[in-house]
Amino acid sequence: MTKTKLSKMNNTAGRFFGIEKRDGSKINAQLVSETSNYVTVNDRNAGTHKKLAKASIVGLNIDGEIIR
Repeated sequence: MTKTKLSKMNNTAGRFFGIEKRDGSKINAQLVSETSNYVTVNDRNAGTHKKLAKASIVGLNIDGEIIR
């Protein structure tokens, strides 16, 4: 995950945004916490918290802006 993606995700201020993972799946997410290698997000559709490796995130969709 690039610093641009990370900074954009940290600036969402509690709003939901889209995450595209390397395996092609997409999550409507809200950032909960972050470590050096992982992010924990609230999956809006599944109603659960998910811990994702930063390396598995290939794209973000924040306010209609797609960041790859």
